[in-house]
Amino acid sequence: MPYQVLLLLILCLGGFLIVNKAALWFPRGSRADKVTLVLVGSVAALAVFGYTRFGNFFGPSSTGLRTFHYHDIYHYALGAKYFQELGYYSLYDCTYVALRDLSARGVSIPSITDIRSLQNPDVSLPAGQVYDLKQNECRARFAPERWRAFQSDLKVFLDLGWQDQWWRVMLFDLGFNPPPTWNLIMGRLINLVPINPASLSLLPFWDMLLIFPVAGYLIWRSFGAYPAGGYLIAAGTSWLASYEWTGGSFSRQTWLFLLIVALCCLKKGSYRTSAVFFALTSAFRIFPVFFFLGAVWALLGRAYRQADLRVRLVNFLFYFAATASLLFLGSVLWYGTESWADFFHKIIKHGSTFWVMHIGFDKYAVFSPAIAGQNFWFADGLVRFVAWQERLRAIYAAHFLWFTLIKWGALSAALGIGWRVREWLSALLIGGTILFFFQMPANYYYMYLALFPVVIFPARPDWRAAVRLALVFALLAAVSVMPLLSPDQIIHNGYINTLVFCFFLLLYLTFLPPRYSRAFLRKLASRFGRRSKLARLKSTLEMGSSRSPE
Repeated sequence: MPYQVLLLLILCLGGFLIVNKAALWFPRGSRADKVTLVLVGSVAALAVFGYTRFGNFFGPSSTGLRTFHYHDIYHYALGAKYFQELGYYSLYDCTYVALRDLSARGVSIPSITDIRSLQNPDVSLPAGQVYDLKQNECRARFAPERWRAFQSDLKVFLDLGWQDQWWRVMLFDLGFNPPPTWNLIMGRLINLVPINPASLSLLPFWDMLLIFPVAGYLIWRSFGAYPAGGYLIAAGTSWLASYEWTGGSFSRQTWLFLLIVALCCLKKGSYRTSAVFFALTSAFRIFPVFFFLGAVWALLGRAYRQADLRVRLVNFLFYFAATASLLFLGSVLWYGTESWADFFHKIIKHGSTFWVMHIGFDKYAVFSPAIAGQNFWFADGLVRFVAWQERLRAIYAAHFLWFTLIKWGALSAALGIGWRVREWLSALLIGGTILFFFQMPANYYYMYLALFPVVIFPARPDWRAAVRLALVFALLAAVSVMPLLSPDQIIHNGYINTLVFCFFLLLYLTFLPPRYSRAFLRKLASRFGRRSKLARLKSTLEMGSSRSPE
């Protein structure tokens, strides 16, 4: 796609400017500083505009420019609005029953052949069989006025224009998966919003407003202008979380904004407020608790060395636990304990499956080009998908011990580094390590990688920080190239997992003590006969080691 190439160029230019600023020194307010800042700001604005596919969003439709993601906003707007009735397992079944009821009243509906079971995603049923089995149950789940409202909201989607293939794919996806604590907040909000063409067109701007202008401003005030520019450039151009994935939906990226607020509060020293926002972002997507644990680990390391920080650590833990407990109790009172039982049943199954576009060490460990080129859609595809899962699990089981050692080795490296760096960097480093090596989330959750330029950017020029920043932007650029090289998602996802694995290993190496780095450079210079440059490299290292790399 031409716009993807343009985004890649913006990413490379912005990355070069950020890395250059981190590596070189020029006085604040000097001409060089002003020019660089203007360039970074301009590239950042262009990156944010590029996120919207340069204002094209999802292209023109019968109702004008389509800003919303038809597929995703169906799951998150209707899934949240009717969670009380549908829970985690009945969205697809009851959607089809409601569509059939609309058809009986003369409304044209899509032709749907198979519907995936949300309770067991390895199984699908013919649509007619779903209707026969579920029609009475679905109507009984709703009060009469809520059933009419559900049908009316579905008709809004039909009136917006549709293709049969959209609905076939929508009812064969993996459902509506946020935790009940997300529904406690966002479900209340969406029930106040009428579902109509205007609201569907405006809902996507909720996330965009939060993660770009508001988050950018908070990062600027807390970390500085260059970290804010680095974040906006990385977030706006990242293929892993492009607008085509979860843009145009409803509150799909709010968790990222809450994480940003938590990190900014950490930087400002507001630990209690930070703990509250860590609890909120964890309530929205569970896995951000890993970032909280990373921050706790660094604060524990500092409290071990400085007794006066122990009260701050206790407050940090208490405010997180209190906020999380209140949200959990509220969700239980509103939805019951069965909502959490269903959620964990669903999410454990989800997390242990090798989905095509998910990212994690386990995907890297079992990847080979021989497993590519397969179609997993609909009934025949599910048969192939189940066989594919068995094959990948067999590959993993054959090397389980080695893979386990690598995982715990990576976590040990992250913990060793996190013990001696500041909380915001430890949060990203340890949280990201756990997320990659012990989980397999969907690719779009890796939008958090855009926060690495924020927590890595140094207070003064530092070659180590520049190398780390270069690694981040190189990773994002390489990932953006993968879909251009292969149309097969299994292939390019396999290479993306390899890139992320290499990124973390190289990132750990940049935190080696300076004496090991000097020895490594001496050996490298000797091998290639570049002794004349060794003195300059050694001098740079000694200057860098005299100040904190964080």
